[in-house]
Amino acid sequence: MFNPFNIKKENEKINSPLLNESPKLNQSNNSSFSFNLNKELNNKINNKINNKINNLNNKKNNLNNKKNILNKLNANANKLNANANKLNANANKLNANANKLNANANKLNANINNLTNKSIIEKQNLIVNLNNLKGNYSDKHHYFIGSVMSRENIKPLQNIQKILKNQMFQNVRWNLPFHARYIYLGYLDSSVVNEIMNKIFNPLCLAISEKYKKFNCKYEKVLYRSKPPRDRGNKIISLQFKDEKDKINKVIIPYLKKEGLKKIYDVESKMEKPHIDLLYLNCEDTVYKEVASQAPKIRFPPNGFEIDHLCLIKGTPYTKKFGIPSKYDRLNIEVVRDYYYPLRGEM
Repeated sequence: MFNPFNIKKENEKINSPLLNESPKLNQSNNSSFSFNLNKELNNKINNKINNKINNLNNKKNNLNNKKNILNKLNANANKLNANANKLNANANKLNANANKLNANANKLNANINNLTNKSIIEKQNLIVNLNNLKGNYSDKHHYFIGSVMSRENIKPLQNIQKILKNQMFQNVRWNLPFHARYIYLGYLDSSVVNEIMNKIFNPLCLAISEKYKKFNCKYEKVLYRSKPPRDRGNKIISLQFKDEKDKINKVIIPYLKKEGLKKIYDVESKMEKPHIDLLYLNCEDTVYKEVASQAPKIRFPPNGFEIDHLCLIKGTPYTKKFGIPSKYDRLNIEVVRDYYYPLRGEM
């Protein structure tokens, strides 16, 4: 018959310390296994962490390398910018020097042109002087820019001339027609004067012609003058005149001298007020001064006269003389019609 108590007792025997030794052995093995497993996991985790740290360090090193490269590139860029600035500064200096060189070149060209024009005149004058010294005369004439008196203005001038001639002097001469000389171009042949007019004076005279209207003039006084030293012994009596605003004296003549004569001869010529030569005479200085001091008062035409043009005037000596020709010689006066400029402006 089955007894549960016996079973219990059997169970108690089973749970005796002898029987329980085996389970203790099993627990120890499990702990060892668990420790080894944890160690492996820790090693794997540590390896992964170390690998990540190494990767991060590598990335950091790469970034540092890239940073170093960028710094070098920036340093090189700064150097390049500095060099570019230096190059720009040098380029600016070169441009400034180039501008100065261009300005100097322009001045040299202008001087060359002036010297060329001047050399033409000087060459011609040297040839003229040489030929005159040899007694050889070529086709040369005196040339002026001026104005010739119109027919209605000649009669009063002839009357004044007659008074002076009859009452004061003998051995007198005069140039006809009556004219005013503003500037003297020189003793030249036609080819040279054409070159001078076309290159220099023609544009100047055209500008005056287009800008200014006729000048209303009046006679001011009688002038008693001596010629230059090389023409010693020759005297001149002239009539000085003036337009209403003195433009011929203060504008026209200075303009022609500055923009024309100075470019040819490069010298300052004496400024003379506008006048008309009436008589040329020969006498000693003492006689001339005495007669001039006793000269009668001249009654000038009350209505004055008009200057309505500029023109090129050619003066041909009546007689050839040995030596250098003078613009104060007795001349046959002609107007060169190719260079005649009527005043038709508004000023």
